[in-house]
Amino acid sequence: MLSENFYRRLASVRFRIAKLAALLRRRNRPMADIGALLRDYAQAKADLEAFLGIGNDQFWQLMEAWPQIEEALFHNKRDLMDFYCSWNGDNGRANLCANVFNQFLSADIYFAVRPHVVAARRVLDYGCGTASVTLAHAMLSAGRTEFVLVELQDMVRQFIQFRVERHHLPRVRSIDLAGLSGEAAFDLVMCIDVLEHLENPSQVFIEDLVPRVALGGLLILRAPWRGQLTHIDAAPEDFYGNGGRVALARHFVEIERIGANDLDAVYKRIR
Repeated sequence: MLSENFYRRLASVRFRIAKLAALLRRRNRPMADIGALLRDYAQAKADLEAFLGIGNDQFWQLMEAWPQIEEALFHNKRDLMDFYCSWNGDNGRANLCANVFNQFLSADIYFAVRPHVVAARRVLDYGCGTASVTLAHAMLSAGRTEFVLVELQDMVRQFIQFRVERHHLPRVRSIDLAGLSGEAAFDLVMCIDVLEHLENPSQVFIEDLVPRVALGGLLILRAPWRGQLTHIDAAPEDFYGNGGRVALARHFVEIERIGANDLDAVYKRIR
C-alpha cells in the first residue's frame, strides 16, 4: 500500500506540470469569468441576508464570529455527529454566513466545477454545505440538469430550499443522507472538503460515493487532510490504510488536477 506522502508528492508534481502547461498556453482567466464568480457570490450573500432577515453589517459580524463558535462547539462535542448537529439557532446563522463566504474563496474549485456541471445531466453534491457554488451553476443550466444536494443540517437545507424556490429551480432537490439510498447513479459527483472531517472516510468513499458515479462519469474530489481544527487526525490514516485510496485508483483515473493536494482533482470512472 502506497503511503499518503507518496501520493502527496505525486500530486504536487502533477500540479506544477499543469500550472506550467497553462502558462505555456498563456491561459489566463478572463475578467468576465472573475466577474461571474463575484456576481454569484453577491447573489448567494443577498439570498442569505433575505433568508436570515439581516443586513450587510450583521452578515460580516456573524461570519467573523463563526471561527470562535466552531472551536467552542468542537471542543465541547460528545461525538462528531453531536458537533455537526449543533449548528442551529445563532450558531447556525453564523455557520451559514461563513459557509457562503468560504465557498467562493477557492476560485480554482469554482472554475473547475463550472464546465462539468453545465455538461452533466445528473449532479450529486455530497456534503454540500450551502451548495452556493453548485446552485450558482444550477441557475445557468436552464433546467437541463438535475441536482441532488446532500447535507446533514436542517438549517442549511432550509436555506437551500429558500434559494430553490426564490430562483425557481424545480430540478434541484436537497436531501439528508438517508434520502440518498434510493438514488440512481450520477454522471457527476462532487465531494468537496468533506472526507477530512470524517472518522471513516474509506467507508464513506467506498459505500456512498463510488457506487453513485456512473461508469464514464466524473468525480470532483477534494480533501485537504490537515491544517484545520475540524480536520480529523485519523481521517488520512483511514483513507490510505483502509482501502479508500486503493478504491480510487482501481475505479478512477485522474483527468484534471485542481490543486497540489493528493485529493484535489477531477476523476473519471473507468471500472
